[in-house]
Amino acid sequence: MAAPAAAAKKLSVYNWDVYIGLTTLATFTAKTGIDVDSAIYANNEELLANLMNGNPGYDIIVPSDYMIVQMVKRNVLFPIDHAKLADTDNIDRGFRDPVFDPGLGFCVPYTFTTVGITYCKSKVSEVPGSWKMILDSDRYSGRIALVRDARVVLGAALKYLGFSVNTANEPEIAAARDLLIRQKPRVQWIAADADLASVLASGDADLALTWSGTAGLLERKGTDYAYVVPHEGGIVAVDALAIPAGAPHVDNAYAFIDHILDASVDAEICNTIHYSTPNAAARRMLSAAELNDPSLYPPPEILTKCESLLDLGGARKLYDDAWDAVQAA
Repeated sequence: MAAPAAAAKKLSVYNWDVYIGLTTLATFTAKTGIDVDSAIYANNEELLANLMNGNPGYDIIVPSDYMIVQMVKRNVLFPIDHAKLADTDNIDRGFRDPVFDPGLGFCVPYTFTTVGITYCKSKVSEVPGSWKMILDSDRYSGRIALVRDARVVLGAALKYLGFSVNTANEPEIAAARDLLIRQKPRVQWIAADADLASVLASGDADLALTWSGTAGLLERKGTDYAYVVPHEGGIVAVDALAIPAGAPHVDNAYAFIDHILDASVDAEICNTIHYSTPNAAARRMLSAAELNDPSLYPPPEILTKCESLLDLGGARKLYDDAWDAVQAA
């Protein structure tokens, strides 16, 4: 699309820390003449809190899937006019109609991650292709770690049992709870995601239920670690570009989103931050090693079995109560 008129050559981007390419902003400014100011936030809740009393001046934000649902309900997001974007065809078809934002009415997907099992290949004799290995077996008793996240761990248990990660059915959630309580004596660590790479690298655990980013950190340090999303499927999380309501430079925001959708720009972002991209055109510019890394790109037949975590409203208490029982066991 054409660069916006010279009247307002500014853009304010509110993003996660270290979540953009090395040259992304510079090439955007060179292309459009628009100067970019950046600010960072620590989590989705901080992002929402800073928008609830009115937009202080941000044009682009990068919320996660479940937060997009909450923001739409609260009228915090500006609807996306796809006619103002030139490169939406670059988006993989599997990401064009997400359950958290049907038809991409309020966002454009930026990156995605999955939940699976990260393991030490020299100590785990076979690929842990089922959640059974970590949630319903004594084979690696005392060598198992879990991420400290109620929805993620209960979600994995629910997938193993054949249920949805977003179920509001109390008996199904109770079945996942009871499975985890039975397994807990065999679990050595329940740790924050940021700590699980160290737990594995230090040899304190041989396999762990983690986000794919944990596996990526370990794989970049050595070759003894691998990652798999079990055949039952798991969780996929999407971070997306969105325009907050009250954005002062909406046309510039559209220009920025289009810049990110450009395949070469998105490929440079992937090479910098090593997250998975839903931009199919950008993937064609990545190395074979990156594309064949299951911590970044699980097989399509497995990815289709993964679900996004949704805002459960009042049903969230069922998960919180179940997780409290697991931790107290």
